[in-house]
Amino acid sequence: MSLCCPHCGSNIFDGASCNECDYSISDTPLTISENKKQSYPTFYFKDPILKSSKELEKEKPPSTSGVYGWYFDEPPPHVPTNGCTPVKTGFWPFRKKWWLLYIGKASNLRYRVLDMHFNNEFWMKKSLSSLRLTLGCLHCRELGLSLRRNPDPEKDYTFGLKGDKKLSNWMAKHARVAFIQTEYIKMVETRAIAKYVLPLNYKDNINHPFAETLSGLRQDFKNIARNSNRKPKKKDFRKAYKKYVKKCKYFKKAAGQ
Repeated sequence: MSLCCPHCGSNIFDGASCNECDYSISDTPLTISENKKQSYPTFYFKDPILKSSKELEKEKPPSTSGVYGWYFDEPPPHVPTNGCTPVKTGFWPFRKKWWLLYIGKASNLRYRVLDMHFNNEFWMKKSLSSLRLTLGCLHCRELGLSLRRNPDPEKDYTFGLKGDKKLSNWMAKHARVAFIQTEYIKMVETRAIAKYVLPLNYKDNINHPFAETLSGLRQDFKNIARNSNRKPKKKDFRKAYKKYVKKCKYFKKAAGQ
């Protein structure tokens, strides 16, 4: 996946200036347009190369800074995909459509993309990534997941060893990732979030109406896990999930879907 100049479309662009047309990032104000999909001049991902977990294991991402995007062939339950960017892979009659639903930044792409999302030994030592926590909450009913506090006080939350493996298997089947290398990770991420419709980005994405609903679901799950002295009861998570589904139905009705 290459990073292109928003002015001339050249690939000779490092994230701040273009060697082809002398465009500079300072030439464009960092503001969010109401009609961001059409009128907002920003960075964009061109011809993304989607990689699966097996491909990432064979050809590991570089240990450099960059911005990455997660694509899904099956959006999580009740997540709206209107306006999301689709990418088709494969050849007819086996072509498959993937939706860009999340963008993040990393000071180390290999650590962030590979270790934090597909390394089974990682979650025994570290906390869940923001995306894995979100996907686990959204798939709690489908995969039978329950969030709990990690026994290690220096860690955060976990779905348990079996739950994390279930989530990893689901991601290996339904998720693909693409990334670009750039040292201007915060700048590129901010502009990418402003350009694309990303329902799974709940931070710095206040313009998307689903962000508040998703943030509420995550917080409800955290509160249940935090307030339970022992293993949380699954019925508490089912109750929180029903609350989320109710909000999603209201959201779709208000949007006329």
